[in-house]
Amino acid sequence: VLLAPCPVAGFTGDSLFTIMRLHGDLWENINQLNLLYLQIYRDEVNPMPFPTQQTVEQSQAFYDGLVKEVPSYCEDAWKTEITEDSLLAYSPDDGKYLPLSFGDAYARCEMYGQMMDAWLRAPELENVDQGSDMALIRQSLGKPELLLQLQTSGGVPNAVGRDAMIYTDDTGTKYYIDITTARLTAIEPNFPSHPDIPASETKSMDELRGIARQFAITNSPSLGEQEDAFIYEENCKDNLCFFRWDYRNKDWNGTDWFIMPPFLQVGVLKNGQITTYNNTLDLSE
Repeated sequence: VLLAPCPVAGFTGDSLFTIMRLHGDLWENINQLNLLYLQIYRDEVNPMPFPTQQTVEQSQAFYDGLVKEVPSYCEDAWKTEITEDSLLAYSPDDGKYLPLSFGDAYARCEMYGQMMDAWLRAPELENVDQGSDMALIRQSLGKPELLLQLQTSGGVPNAVGRDAMIYTDDTGTKYYIDITTARLTAIEPNFPSHPDIPASETKSMDELRGIARQFAITNSPSLGEQEDAFIYEENCKDNLCFFRWDYRNKDWNGTDWFIMPPFLQVGVLKNGQITTYNNTLDLSE
């Protein structure tokens, strides 16, 4: 429905809502594939860290030079020119078909941006122990053979002002290790959240609750020490269940946690597989 060889008239009414939904689904799939493609591109190019500069002034000048080079790396990343070879997708916002951007041009631009970000963060990453981080991820999941690779550094989900080292496995799933505490703070899968699960593999709610609680307590000293202090909630959607311990019952006015109070949430597929994880309870100390 979305892809077509040539532009057509805009959609209206119910058709517009349908095409907007399909457009969202299309880009969700494209973004998942882009993550995998970036990993392949990174493995092939193997970008090296930028050199450390001697002074603050030299560092600023070096970074300014990197910024000036962005157009040469990104000028082809988001092409809008339509050619006979363009793959087109309808854009509800523009009311017309536009060419899709993907491939090496996009990957080159994205990787350049990630390398610039990594250089800026280099001072705080100096003492990070990647081997220890990876060992923690494997131990937490009970997967000693899990293949991991450092992807980049970035913000901790749902935690203002916290930074994490971000590792990926061969499925594209991201694992966030908070730099300050060296704790596993988030898991973000790179696959649909609600896969089909045969009835023969489905576990009871009591079993799922036990799996989630054990994983949470194992990875969170705060939860193990003061579980009764938090609001507990659970719910399921399709084949995915969420188990959440929330600290919104405390007054967080005047702190970074005012908008999003600390919480811990575990997502478990109905076959018992841990699939998502967010923990900011242990970052609010």
